[in-house]
Amino acid sequence: MSHPKKESAERRSPQGVVNMLAYSLKEGKPGDEYRITDLVKMTSMNHVTITYYIDLIEHIQRNLPMIEYVEKKRNSYVRILKGVEMTLTEEEQLLLFLFDKGAFSRSTAVPYSESSRDVVKKLMDSLLLAETSEKAFLLTEGIVKAAMLADERADLVLLPLQQDE
Repeated sequence: MSHPKKESAERRSPQGVVNMLAYSLKEGKPGDEYRITDLVKMTSMNHVTITYYIDLIEHIQRNLPMIEYVEKKRNSYVRILKGVEMTLTEEEQLLLFLFDKGAFSRSTAVPYSESSRDVVKKLMDSLLLAETSEKAFLLTEGIVKAAMLADERADLVLLPLQQDE
């Protein structure tokens, strides 16, 4: 027999779960830390559910521009409010592209455009990526460099949001 609170928490809509997490964290200030067990107590949600949604929220904050959903009777749409603004070299753009696509091995390699051929060659010479059948994937040093770029991108997205509050 399952506990009624946990059962109802697991059946909440994604928006309901996110709202409950947001409500639980809204009093926090930059630098405050919350253990997952604290969030379990605060929300009465399951540990696995909280971990899943925290990972999802963090991924969205790091990798997507700030958007707004505009609901219209016939044509609802998404408006980008604030993009992820970075001045990147062609090499950095390709590293970040491969990182975002999860191109970390031969089996997860992704195709690249013919116009990127020279950039791919340069990155291969630098031992940041490898190529297989006109697809590219990041090598260890490329993953590290791309992860640092993704972190910088996250900072550019999150810092303005924190300053607006």
